[in-house]
Amino acid sequence: NDSENLNETLEEFFGKSNTDPDEFANIEEKNTDSAEVQTTCDICEDTRFCICEEQYEWLQSLLQFLNSGTYLPGFRKLYDVSYTFLTSLFYEYGEEEDLVRYLSVARESAKKANMTWALARLCFLLGRLCTRKHKFSQARVYFEEAMGVLNGDFSDIFLFTAIHMNLNAIYLKQKSKEKSFQMMDKSSSLILGLQNYISNTDMEPVVLKYALKKAILSQDQKCERNACLLLAKTFTSLRRYDEALPYIERLQVLQNTTASSDCSPSRYYFQLADMYSHKCLPHLTLSCVKVASKTSCSMMDSLRRVDFIIKNASKLCGMKRPGNKTFPTQIAYHLKCALSSAVTKQEQELCTFISLGIAELCAAHRLYKEARSYIMKAVHSNIKRQYMVDIWVWLAWLYMLDGHSNEALDILNFMVSFSDCTQHQMGIIHNLIAIALQRRGMIKNAANHYCKALQISKDADNFQNQAVVLANLGTLCLHLKARIVAECFLVKSVSIYSSIPLVNNRADFIHVLLVLGYHYIVGDQKETGRLYYEWALLVAIEAKNLQGQLHAVQLLCQFYSAFMVNEAQCIIYNEYQLSLARKMADKVLEGQVIETISKLYLSLGTER
Repeated sequence: NDSENLNETLEEFFGKSNTDPDEFANIEEKNTDSAEVQTTCDICEDTRFCICEEQYEWLQSLLQFLNSGTYLPGFRKLYDVSYTFLTSLFYEYGEEEDLVRYLSVARESAKKANMTWALARLCFLLGRLCTRKHKFSQARVYFEEAMGVLNGDFSDIFLFTAIHMNLNAIYLKQKSKEKSFQMMDKSSSLILGLQNYISNTDMEPVVLKYALKKAILSQDQKCERNACLLLAKTFTSLRRYDEALPYIERLQVLQNTTASSDCSPSRYYFQLADMYSHKCLPHLTLSCVKVASKTSCSMMDSLRRVDFIIKNASKLCGMKRPGNKTFPTQIAYHLKCALSSAVTKQEQELCTFISLGIAELCAAHRLYKEARSYIMKAVHSNIKRQYMVDIWVWLAWLYMLDGHSNEALDILNFMVSFSDCTQHQMGIIHNLIAIALQRRGMIKNAANHYCKALQISKDADNFQNQAVVLANLGTLCLHLKARIVAECFLVKSVSIYSSIPLVNNRADFIHVLLVLGYHYIVGDQKETGRLYYEWALLVAIEAKNLQGQLHAVQLLCQFYSAFMVNEAQCIIYNEYQLSLARKMADKVLEGQVIETISKLYLSLGTER
């Protein structure tokens, strides 16, 4: 029995909620011993050198640091393309020329002390600083000296590659074709042979394109794949996405033809989807997402597909979903895939919010039973207490929307006695209890709860809730045919709504305006009623609420066809309704409106 299960769940929840809050504390013990341990790599990465005229102690420590015969993680900032070493390795120097002077002193000291590796790295740094100032001839001298010092020693392959690439870049910039051509094969081999290659010059695309051309001619797919991968990485890091795109496309083609068990055949589809999305190509984006969904089944991949669909589905209709808060239905499948693929503890915690997302999607399409089932999944998970009240209130509202007022009242009556409810939440709960009681015909009790909700909202200075409760009281009075009292409540509600800043799609405000407009029209105040209809339409346009605009314009069409007959005005509003139907991609409505417009033109004797 659904009602019995609901009561059991409620009792279980409130039983837990009344226990000691300390039981819900999530205490994580940290291993302090591991925090005390520092590896040599960490020390190297944090190394910095103070350079100033008064202190020369830095010189010996710098030479010792740079004289390592092998690669250390701290050297990465020396070799990368962004000149990180200017700020991360040296500090307290004035101009860049001061740093050049100090490094020149260090270079001479390294020569005298016969410190080969320190000398090579200092020559490399001086060469890079000269390149930065466009002093290419001087930079070339330093790089060639560094090459001569190393004498083909590959102990630090990253240094050797960086010197070789920067020297080749100088030859290319100076248009020294002969020397550049002599180095090109070795440069391309060095780049392709390193798994964790450190980008260190802006001329790398030239070398990589040469390597790619050579790989294609020799039909070496492995080299071709590596060259495409590095070209894609290089152009992406430079934010030249249009140039990166063809190489990623080629990578995916190669991946499809040579897919192995250790690599997913769809590994590059997400990158392609991201680039197509930036280029506003929604069909290609969603196609990549669809292909990726056939092989990739992790939770994070499913959520990435959801993100791509949300960003691109609306573009297929040629619009940006103005004011439409409903997510595209295509995401439901991928959210369910994410639920079923949760493995880690963090992913299990995320499942709660995914369940709520699916519930919201179902509710938007009036699948209230399915929405409730996903909310119950969220309730049974380890969700934080601060979210529980809102979730239970939402569940009660879904029961009411589905015509189950008794179950809604069971939940709401439990919530009234719950100590963790805020004033804002308590006002909403009393308002919902009143709605449920009103639906069951218990008018007096409903009015009492409306009054309680109104008083709580006033005490909390919650104008939004006040406006909602006043509108509901007005609707209750209309049901009782107390039209004058109903008008007072509705006008007061409209007054409060109109003073609230635009924070959402204003659906409640639009509804109240339309109810009040209809009240005036049937009460022989047609002009006043029309003004409220038009006001509702303007509010919906301002809030970019398509559904609100449609409802208001339909009532205006009805007004000019039934209450104050005016074919010209009717045509104007029907034309606007037609544009809304096209924006909402509602073909049935579009056909009906076109037929209506045709009849109106025929009645005016203007055939076209």
